[in-house]
This record gives sequence, C-alpha cells and structure tokens, in this order.
Amino acid sequence: MKNWPIVVLLLMVVGCSDEVTPTDPGNFSEFYLVNNTSYDLNVSAPPVVESGVLPVGGELKLGVLDGWNEGFPVPSDFLDYLEVRYSDDFLYSQNPIVDTDWEPRRGSYRVMIFRFIVKEDLF
Repeated sequence: MKNWPIVVLLLMVVGCSDEVTPTDPGNFSEFYLVNNTSYDLNVSAPPVVESGVLPVGGELKLGVLDGWNEGFPVPSDFLDYLEVRYSDDFLYSQNPIVDTDWEPRRGSYRVMIFRFIVKEDLF
C-alpha cells in the first residue's frame, strides 16, 4: 500500500472540517455555580436545585442543556431563578436570570461553559 500517506492526509483534511451540518450533534452548554465567599451558602436554582448547600470554595454543576447547531443555550434557557442565602439571611437573587452576569467560555468545539461566581461584593 504505497498510497498510505495520501490516505492519511485526506482523512486529516476531512476530519478537521469546522463546517456544521444538520446531522451533527447539537451544541451543549454546562452551567456551574461557584462559591467565592467565606460562607457556606444555601442555594435554590429551580428546576435543578430546589435546596442545596454550596460550601466555601465549592462549585456546583447545575446541569447540561442541548441546543441547536446555530447557537448555545444560555442560563435563562435552563434556570427559572437563582437564590443564595447564608443561614436564613437572604444574600442574592436573580429572577429572571440575567445571562450577561454569567461568565461564558468556550470549553471545546461543542460545549460552552457558563459559571456564575458568587462573590461577597454581590451582597
């Protein structure tokens, strides 16, 4: 098989295409809540988390949402609202969710990762 370098080159070119076709899987978005405070926080983020504790320095994966090839789902597509408390004291909420307050970054070719970082200067 003397033509193997040509076959390998052809596979590299075909396999590296950035063009999205209708048969490709959708884009996925992952949503995380990060605790950058000095408190353990009580979190509500329906419909995913009705009530949970996010420890100091912790990160809570809220979930993954599948979207269309043309775009990535954003936090408001996924969450109804967000509420953060310390003990019983109300600290912060978003209702409705404000997408621009979340920090988006491209995780890989098909995944966008959104993080909402809870800092003490929010409250």
